[in-house]
Amino acid sequence: MLRFRTEATVKLSEPDDSPMGDKAPERDLVILHQFPRSPFVPNLSPFCLKIETFLRLYNIKYELKESWTNHTDKGQLPYIELNGERISESQAIIFKLVKHFRVKENISPRDAAIGRAVDRMLDGSTFYTLMNDKMLNNQAFMSREVTGLKVPGILGKFVASRFANKLKARIMVGAGNLTNDDLMEVMKRDLRACADLLGDKPFLLGGRMTMVDCTLFGHLASTYYLPFPQHIQELLDHDHQNLKNYVERIRDTVYYDIPKPDRFDLVKAGVEAERRNSQIKSAHDGPRKEKMTF
Repeated sequence: MLRFRTEATVKLSEPDDSPMGDKAPERDLVILHQFPRSPFVPNLSPFCLKIETFLRLYNIKYELKESWTNHTDKGQLPYIELNGERISESQAIIFKLVKHFRVKENISPRDAAIGRAVDRMLDGSTFYTLMNDKMLNNQAFMSREVTGLKVPGILGKFVASRFANKLKARIMVGAGNLTNDDLMEVMKRDLRACADLLGDKPFLLGGRMTMVDCTLFGHLASTYYLPFPQHIQELLDHDHQNLKNYVERIRDTVYYDIPKPDRFDLVKAGVEAERRNSQIKSAHDGPRKEKMTF
């Protein structure tokens, strides 16, 4: 079984809003700024999870700085700091890491083309469908049980509502004026394409993990493991079990040092998250209509 080096990972417990802190880090040490860990998955953001998975896969030494508020000027996470340079946007971060650390995948041009196309589908199409389902259809995403944030219930409702409005606008820009049903159909087709490409292989392009696996794992894991019902769980549990096994395989090998909650904890948190979800919806104009158009 694969094992990935984790002793280089140091979680910085004290937030630091200065670019590089009081003391400059050692040369070639990647400082990864991302959201704090969730009790259920290493990160709730598919892009944060993508970058940390990449760092672990290629044994690049890094430290974590976790914050809900320390974003870039554009309000983005993740971003990295490397030798005094700040880089944001996950795609640009990968470009920088590949060049700086001379990452070689040793795959054919055809496989590289397939990986690039799948990567762009995931970040540019699948992302919006998964966000729509886990965050707009389920505002329990922002509950204390899921995020680990210790905030009063009334404040949590306000944050969830504001976050949902921002996300709705982002989905409208990224996915167009698709109805909720249309977005679910896009999700099904995207995941079916990934499942068909994976087949019975351990990873998307064969026997070894590559960059595109970091992207796919980030998008799937950051939704599948959450403790409330979503379409992705039904699809992976019943229609695409090879994708479910794939996500479990990567989590168990790349993140073997981070324990998973047991099933009882998931059920308890899921029940509480659903209760809060119902409260949030009832505070508005009733549940979201299935045919709502953005």
